[in-house]
Amino acid sequence: NDPSKCWRSVPASWRRPPSAAMAPPRPAAVLPDEIVERALRGLDAAALCRCATVCARWCASAQADSLWVPLLRSCARSPFRTAVPACGAAAWLARGDEGADQGCRRQLLDLHRSRGLVRLLRFLRETHNGVEVEPQSARRAQQWYNGAVVQANVTMELLNFWPHESWCLVRMAAPGDETEDEADLDSLAPGNLWEVAEDDSARLTAGHPFVPLAADLRGTEVRVRGWDSAALPPGRLGNGFCFFLDCGTRGELFRIPAMAHLELGAHKLAGHVSKGIVRLECLMGRWQDVVGIELPPCSRDAFLHSTLGDSDLDVRDEEDLSHWPPVGDGWIDGCALPETCDLGEVLFQTVIDLDVSRWV
Repeated sequence: NDPSKCWRSVPASWRRPPSAAMAPPRPAAVLPDEIVERALRGLDAAALCRCATVCARWCASAQADSLWVPLLRSCARSPFRTAVPACGAAAWLARGDEGADQGCRRQLLDLHRSRGLVRLLRFLRETHNGVEVEPQSARRAQQWYNGAVVQANVTMELLNFWPHESWCLVRMAAPGDETEDEADLDSLAPGNLWEVAEDDSARLTAGHPFVPLAADLRGTEVRVRGWDSAALPPGRLGNGFCFFLDCGTRGELFRIPAMAHLELGAHKLAGHVSKGIVRLECLMGRWQDVVGIELPPCSRDAFLHSTLGDSDLDVRDEEDLSHWPPVGDGWIDGCALPETCDLGEVLFQTVIDLDVSRWV
């Protein structure tokens, strides 16, 4: 009657635990994908990265594009406030490969080989923000004119990471007085897509509220400025051109080829200063022929030393312009944009606060 002896008398095959096939399934394995994605909805990027390390099923669910659309409203490091609105996310998912065959950076090729929004967020945060600006000097305007306005000389790089021609509007805005907490995105470590710092508990959602920006240039007095002295990458022959549409206080409009960048060594920006900060806004969208603007595209991957002073088009009577892209004299001398001018939807926007306190 000893229970231990009775147990040892039972054959070993009878004492084995139930097989894996007889084990009850785990809850995560029987839930539909829609339920899992809904459970992950609302998490920040750090939490999604941790969920992706649980198992292959959760990793696939955490990469669902619907989870990353709201996170793209704040996808860059300070001092950048970069956002891809919902229309931009939809355009990114529906994009074609018409510009992927162009010679471009390896990072851009790797970006376009992946279709998900999570790769776009990591690219904008870790590789390039789309717009890189560094102030070199600044000085205040005369007091009799407006002492709150500064003129800043900056170096600037504009990157069109879309596979189509894009317009890029760069303009100055009055700095706000808000004091929201900055978004902490440092927990997304470079390297492994799902690598997250062990001790990080910061939320990676927007520290600043998402405010969609609009680009409306209808009725604006504009003129085309251009240079034919831009440097091209090694191995490319011919003249390098740089054009932009000078819109006065409404900014400057560039037309950049697909998957290409434009670098300006010295560029002047004028705007209001508050507590030593000037604010720069940059908007980007798809170039369309119906916008009603006669602006030639800049050369691919060109570098222009300086845009200060007069442009080469201003002295067009003194040289042969046969090698220049066609530009009407009315656009060079200045004209008003028609009311039918429309730039279309803003697919990408970023706001940059430049610190010029050491000069002003």
